[in-house]
Amino acid sequence: MRKGGKRFAPFFCAVIGAMANMVMTKICMEDAGAHLALAAPASLRHDTPALSAIEQGYRQSIGQTINGGTSEVHHGIIARHGLGLPRG
Repeated sequence: MRKGGKRFAPFFCAVIGAMANMVMTKICMEDAGAHLALAAPASLRHDTPALSAIEQGYRQSIGQTINGGTSEVHHGIIARHGLGLPRG
């Protein structure tokens, strides 16, 4: 793929990857929060393994934002490579 005589496929892949990571992390956190709200307050007691798994899933969803890279870094990648905005 060429744009103005230059290859832009690597930049396009970086933008798609950053966007996908942001969207999936947000969806995971929203779903985990909804599950926790439905099961609360029973999910805070660790008597039932299924309910404690809901609470553990919520805690892990928060960690995914750190593990996958901060959203600010992904915002920067999308702005620079996808939208062509200057750095800063």
